Amino acid sequence: MAYLQLHDPEQPDVTRDLVTYLIAAHHGKVRMSIRSLPDEIPPAADPRERWLFARGVWDGDSLPAVILPTGEVLPQVTLQLGWMTLGRGPWGESWVDRTMHLLKQYGPFRLGFLEALVRVADWRGSEREGKRV
Repeated sequence: MAYLQLHDPEQPDVTRDLVTYLIAAHHGKVRMSIRSLPDEIPPAADPRERWLFARGVWDGDSLPAVILPTGEVLPQVTLQLGWMTLGRGPWGESWVDRTMHLLKQYGPFRLGFLEALVRVADWRGSEREGKRV
């Protein structure tokens, strides 16, 4: 979601949505929808605050700034999970809408193939990183 937030989610952009999907899907946890796990329970103090949560991430959580190997700095991001809800909101189209557009444009097999490419690249990168230790 941080990638989507950093790349103007209001502007229609299939490439941005595809990259966001591949980042989210490459471990097989998030694909066409984003859901909370059965044991994720909102805090008892006030369930109306920060009520969106999924996969250990809560609406309003913060990711620190990151310096990429290229020297580019990605700024700190306060995560917004409004994309989990259905319909259009201040964040633009919902995650389901975005992924349904991708499915329509690429089809299930191309989308799955692209996901597999990213997953294999991740495995290889992790393997290389492990050998450096």
